[in-house]
Amino acid sequence: MKKNRISVLMTVYNTEKYLNNAIKSVLKQTYKNFELIIVDDKSTDNSRKIIRKYKNKKIKKFFLKKHIGRPKSLNYALKKSGGEFIAILDSDDISYKDRFKTQIKFLLKREKVMLVASMIDFVNDNGIQIKVYPSKNEVKNFSNIIHYKNIFPFSTVLFRKKILKKLGNFSNNLNYAQDYHFILRVKKIYEISLIPKILGQCRSRSDNLSSLKNLFVDRKRDLIYILKFSKNNFPLSFKLKMIISIKIILELFKIRLNFFKILLDR
Repeated sequence: MKKNRISVLMTVYNTEKYLNNAIKSVLKQTYKNFELIIVDDKSTDNSRKIIRKYKNKKIKKFFLKKHIGRPKSLNYALKKSGGEFIAILDSDDISYKDRFKTQIKFLLKREKVMLVASMIDFVNDNGIQIKVYPSKNEVKNFSNIIHYKNIFPFSTVLFRKKILKKLGNFSNNLNYAQDYHFILRVKKIYEISLIPKILGQCRSRSDNLSSLKNLFVDRKRDLIYILKFSKNNFPLSFKLKMIISIKIILELFKIRLNFFKILLDR
């Protein structure tokens, strides 16, 4: 194992439109001590064909025989990783060229910090910027805000692999919010941080897991589960507990409202 090597985990499922840019953004990093682990979760478009055309020795390719979902695909990629650090990049997102260099430098200077993320350019399907996320104020107050709002873009997350000995892998019980859950699980045991720099680009897609209307209830249930986890597992102030409680009530209301809309549409 090379010292300070980064294992970049990229799970793929039908992202042929964006996949080349995602892979190239990793290969163009100024920090060269990395391996890119690509796990294709039984894509039905041209994603597998795109992956196969790359012959770079830094890339490890795995093609699953059946579709198992993102959490299990991430855990599969973890098993194949050999680096001291784990980086996440979704196959429809982009890492700017100095991302790894900036994050490694940050962590090497701060031994107690086990996980770091950064700000991103949030763009639409056409690559047009919607906003910078999170805001500077959210970065400044991330330690409180993270308990009721996920402001750690998962495609910018980098963490020390050794934390998995205590933490365990990504949860298979959550289909759409395992990233948020993972960050809070890390925070429960270790220090985490958010770099106030834009180090990547995340895409808001009309067809991604967090946008599909038929997954609305499952996504809300995941979020409620995480909010309850946050409320019950941290020594939070009364104000923070109230914010979380209100958010839980609002999410439950949204589920019920969605149910009534479905009934009315029949």
